[in-house]
Amino acid sequence: MHVVVGGAFNGKRKWVKEHYRLQSGACKWFCGYVNNAKMSEIYETEHFQKITVIEGIEQYIFHLIDQSSDWQKNGKR
Repeated sequence: MHVVVGGAFNGKRKWVKEHYRLQSGACKWFCGYVNNAKMSEIYETEHFQKITVIEGIEQYIFHLIDQSSDWQKNGKR
């Protein structure tokens, strides 16, 4: 597993595509930044390919926490 981190809009996506020489359709790319992104997509590992990229994993984690806890709804912190 490789983890690529950096600031917003610093070319991480471009770097991954160039470094791993990814062409369209050569990998499975999940993106947590799209409006309809669902954590359940990642659970369906039969969709994974040899190279699978999870972009915006913090968004998937945020939605997972948001769906599974009531702390925000109850005002508890």
